Amino acid sequence: SKSMKRETLESLFNRPVTEAAKELGVSTTIVKRLCRRYGIQKWPFRSLVRVQRTMSEVQ
Repeated sequence: SKSMKRETLESLFNRPVTEAAKELGVSTTIVKRLCRRYGIQKWPFRSLVRVQRTMSEVQ
């Protein structure tokens, strides 16, 4: 987990943090710690869902 790349995390942003952690084989705490290391304040899944919902309402 210490050598996990940012791109690996980014590829899982479309899933809840619990699912992402399970996929990576680590705890949610480790995922959050890695995010902080890469300057990501919060796991963005909920923000992405909100944006997608807003976009579909606009169309």
